[in-house]
This record gives sequence, C-alpha cells and structure tokens, in this order.
Amino acid sequence: MAWVVDTSVVLDIHIGDPAFEPASTACLQSRLPDGLVICPISFVEVGPSFGGDFRAASEFLQSVSISTSE
Repeated sequence: MAWVVDTSVVLDIHIGDPAFEPASTACLQSRLPDGLVICPISFVEVGPSFGGDFRAASEFLQSVSISTSE
C-alpha cells in the first residue's frame, strides 16, 4: 500500500528547507518501495509554492516519485 505524503514534507523538499529537507528526503526514500502518493487537498496546498502552476507542481511531484493518483 502506498504512503500518503503530507504537504509539509513536499514543501520541505521543494523549498530545500535546511532544517527539515534532509529528514523529509530520507523519510520518503525509505518508503519509496511501497509507493508515494499525495492527496488532492495536499496537491492544492502546494500550489502557491509553484506560483499556482499546477503543471509545474505535477512535474515536480513526478520527479520525486510522488503520484497524484492511487
């Protein structure tokens, strides 16, 4: 079963937060074999960090192996 990724974890990685990005990345990497997914509400919540460009958000999520559908 896939793991649901929280908005804050996505933002840690996207923004490159120096305090939390390393731990967030390590956490996702350890769960990658089971699959990663983001729920629709979290997808909308990360939108502002991509300037409202949901295509850019989708491409970023795909690049870090987080699915937008389960």
